[in-house]
Amino acid sequence: MPDSGPIPVAIVDTETAGITATGMISLAGPLVSKVVPALRVLTGLETGLVHLITQDETVLGRGATCTLRLANADLSRQHCRILRQGSTFILEDLKSRNGTHIDGGLV
Repeated sequence: MPDSGPIPVAIVDTETAGITATGMISLAGPLVSKVVPALRVLTGLETGLVHLITQDETVLGRGATCTLRLANADLSRQHCRILRQGSTFILEDLKSRNGTHIDGGLV
């Protein structure tokens, strides 16, 4: 099942930042220079939730050992991994049953 939108999104790390219904960042105060990468859930029971990526390695899936657990039957127990290398992020499929997609393309 292909994804229907781009990921990740960047969220400004400030107490006054909020995410609007359209997913845009709204700021009620001065802009803080720190930007936090995040993933937005596009399908399933958790649609619309945003998860911040704060670790150098994040394993996504529905299994108990995952760093980021999502309640979605389409995900494998350990579906994919996001590695942070400085300001670069690498997405690796962990031999998931349904594959991992970015912007509609298979990883």
